[in-house]
Amino acid sequence: MRILTTVALGLALFAPAEASAPVRKPVKKTVARKTGGTVRRTPVRGRGPSKMRPRTRPTGRYAVPIPAAPPPDTGQLVLPIETLDATDLKDSFRAPRIGHIHHAIDIMQPRGTPVHAVADGVITKMAAEGAGGTTLYQFDEQGQYCYYYAHLNAYAEGIAEQQTVHRGDVIGFVGSTGNAPADAPHLHFTILRLGADRQLGKAVPVNPYPVLRSVLERPRALPALEPELGPRATDQ
Repeated sequence: MRILTTVALGLALFAPAEASAPVRKPVKKTVARKTGGTVRRTPVRGRGPSKMRPRTRPTGRYAVPIPAAPPPDTGQLVLPIETLDATDLKDSFRAPRIGHIHHAIDIMQPRGTPVHAVADGVITKMAAEGAGGTTLYQFDEQGQYCYYYAHLNAYAEGIAEQQTVHRGDVIGFVGSTGNAPADAPHLHFTILRLGADRQLGKAVPVNPYPVLRSVLERPRALPALEPELGPRATDQ
């Protein structure tokens, strides 16, 4: 009996333990980051489902940081709306919008206010659909900058693509077409610095606010005085 008991105890000591549920280790959330040509995964803090979720780099034109571009020569520009004053200009450049960044400024004005070409150049494109509504693209004479006017109520009579315009010419009228609120007519005004190939998709936005402020603050020429032809009747 003693022998049997000893054998039983020995078997019990060396018998495998009961199978238990596997212990699940917490999975750290990571994101993929590209460094020096290689993709590395780094932990991300925060709650949420534990899974690998690579973060892709945004590829949209307005989804990535855009380098600053030199502004145009303001000495060669006029205001897009003749009656503007400093209180009409608000710097909304790079303000967040739904799904994109606002690379323009919005100039609130009554519907039907005339919109003027800010520079000498050529009307390169006109469109009446999409988020911008009734829009107009104008390249300057040197092909260095594109001026974009959007949410227009209508074009000025006779305006057409490939037409030469001069600064101060009326090219359209303020409106709220496209995705602009119907009760908030305004001019959406953009300045783009063009590359050598002059492709709009590769153009770099320039903040219009300081450009128009500079134009606004520029000394304006005084009206010409009538020449004195001789003594007036009241002086005799």
